[in-house]
Amino acid sequence: MLADNQMADVNITAGAVKTPPKSFRILVVDDNHDSALSQAMMLSILGHETRTAHDGESAVAEAESFLPEVVLLDIGLPKLNGYEVAQRIREQPWGASMFLIAVTGWGQEEDRQRSTEVGLNVHMVKPVEPAALEKILFDLAQGEPIQGAV
Repeated sequence: MLADNQMADVNITAGAVKTPPKSFRILVVDDNHDSALSQAMMLSILGHETRTAHDGESAVAEAESFLPEVVLLDIGLPKLNGYEVAQRIREQPWGASMFLIAVTGWGQEEDRQRSTEVGLNVHMVKPVEPAALEKILFDLAQGEPIQGAV
C-alpha cells in the first residue's frame, strides 16, 4: 500500500512540471557555489543554457559576455551586492531587456521595495520552490504577466 502512495506522489509531482515552450539563457548568481551549481543544473535539465557567477563583479562581467535573457540574482553578494549588480546591468543597453529575478534570503518589505527601485522584475525569497520558478519561466516564455513578488 505504501508503494502505491509513493507512486501516486511521483505522478502528481511529475504532472505538475511544465516544460517551458522556450529555452532561455540563464545566469545564476549566488555566492554559495553549491546553491548556484544545483540551481543551474536543474535549469539545464529543463532545457535552458546556464552559466554561474559567485560575486557581484563577476556577475556583471558574465552578464555582459553571456547576454542572458534571465538572471537569478542573490542580493547578499561579495564585491557588489545584488542591488548594485541590477543597477549596473540596467544602465547598459545590453541589460535593458534582461529579466532580473532576486533569489534571496532577504524578504522584508523594504527589501522587496528596493528590488523594484533598482529594476529587478521579481523578488523571490529562499528557499525558492522549483515549481514557482518554473511557472515564472513558463509564463515569461508565453508572454504572460509576471507577479512582482513571490
